[in-house]
Amino acid sequence: MDLIIYREEQFQIDEILKNFLKNSGAKTVLLITPSGFTISKQGNIPGVNIESLAVLSAGTFASTREIARLIGEDEFTVLFHQGKRYNIHFSLVVKDVIFVAIFENTTTIGMVRLFAREAARALEKILLEVKRRRKIPISEGPVKPENIEREIFKEEKEDK
Repeated sequence: MDLIIYREEQFQIDEILKNFLKNSGAKTVLLITPSGFTISKQGNIPGVNIESLAVLSAGTFASTREIARLIGEDEFTVLFHQGKRYNIHFSLVVKDVIFVAIFENTTTIGMVRLFAREAARALEKILLEVKRRRKIPISEGPVKPENIEREIFKEEKEDK
């Protein structure tokens, strides 16, 4: 999946994730694609390789999607892994974007889930616009030098 995110959209995404961290108490949050590409990352856990975390998180979500299909579900939209010190919450924002939040055991899962849902709703609006825009053809190909003037004034002449 190709996503072209403009600077203003990236700023909005980053702000949503920063607010999620502030409100939820999570340590790190990632927004990733199913291939493990990181769209945005906020927060930090020292010593954690974010690229590896993103790719493995995407793989976890993909295998869980197949488990869902095996039992007759379209997919599971939320996953949770609990560890001794850290927990991970995964949720699907839109079809091809996964929200990954890492938080300590001192943070309640309820707070993380609540603020993850709020963040997902805000992110969904931005990401659906990005996906919608992707389907709009930008041009019909390169313009030949001899046709530049005609292409520039095409809309103006068609309006008259």
